[in-house]
Amino acid sequence: MTGGPADGERWQAVAERAARRAGVDPALLADLVPALAEAARTGTRLHRRDLRRFADLGRESAVRGVSPRALLDAYLSAAWQLWPELAEVRAAGSGGSAADVVRAGEVVLRGVCDATAALTDGVAQARRDVLRIRTTERREFVDDLLLGGAHSESGMLARGAEFGLDLAGPHGVAVVVAEQPFVDGSAATALLERALLEGAALGGADALVATKQDALVVVFAAPDRGPSTRWSAG
Repeated sequence: MTGGPADGERWQAVAERAARRAGVDPALLADLVPALAEAARTGTRLHRRDLRRFADLGRESAVRGVSPRALLDAYLSAAWQLWPELAEVRAAGSGGSAADVVRAGEVVLRGVCDATAALTDGVAQARRDVLRIRTTERREFVDDLLLGGAHSESGMLARGAEFGLDLAGPHGVAVVVAEQPFVDGSAATALLERALLEGAALGGADALVATKQDALVVVFAAPDRGPSTRWSAG
């Protein structure tokens, strides 16, 4: 990386200031500043290994629940705080080459663009992974709930609570069937799911939506119905 120990301390200070300003862990952008400084020195783009590292940090931040906006703020803040610390920029005040400053600016801007793109890709991948896992868990829970089996009542109550359902009271089930099959992640599924959940929330009820065999299954609180009531809507 660029320079010796003194440069390393400056890069660390820049990362810590940017992280503090954005309210994120400095470890999430410690690799950015030296990578940008090295790119400015050599006039090259960020290495693929750097971009893979930023994607990994994006996934890590998503798992840790870090706000993507705060993380992007930290990365952009680190870039502009690094700028006056670059040797090319500092040299400009004492007769340095203006062309070197322009080149360094282009490289840093391109570098932070590449880094944030990799970062957001990592965040998106982590969210897709979580959604896929939660979707599978939700579908399995609905299957167990409807089909019964060897699961204990207390276990089902605990699993229901994870999805916002209080299964201690009576619930109903609606099965929604349309001309086009309902598929996890599709726009139609997301739209109807959002409408159903918003309607349940307005009514003060809990609800859970899952896809099953091309249909949309809605489990919802039904305090006015008997515990054994079963019904479906198509």
